[in-house]
Amino acid sequence: MGSIYTHTSAENKGAIAVNVAISPGTAEYSTVFDNSLEINKFMYADFKITCSATTAPTLSPFLNLYLIYSLDGVNYDSYEVSPVIDVVPIKDNIVVKLVKNVFILPYPFKLVMSNISNQECTVSAELYTRHMEFKLV
Repeated sequence: MGSIYTHTSAENKGAIAVNVAISPGTAEYSTVFDNSLEINKFMYADFKITCSATTAPTLSPFLNLYLIYSLDGVNYDSYEVSPVIDVVPIKDNIVVKLVKNVFILPYPFKLVMSNISNQECTVSAELYTRHMEFKLV
């Protein structure tokens, strides 16, 4: 007998950031998603990121994404010392990117969106979560 694993279908947890204005060189935080409260802790997250700007940025046109966790439910890690989970290139005035298969820990977390472009952008983020199931065959 062996075992195989499969992902369950993604469950839409809704918007965790809606039309958040981010100035050049700054970062903004999503609302908290408390993965410690879920009965079956989610293992993976997908994020649908929508970024809009008045025109396509020309200098360093990127949005860096980070996840920061809270072990005690109050204090969060600093995003500056956290690894980047993905980079959204801002090549047009509206960009939509799906960031898939992000491993998430069983703690409350926030998505941090850091604007390293040369102009303000507006960002929205939707969260989808998935479990991993193991089956004997």
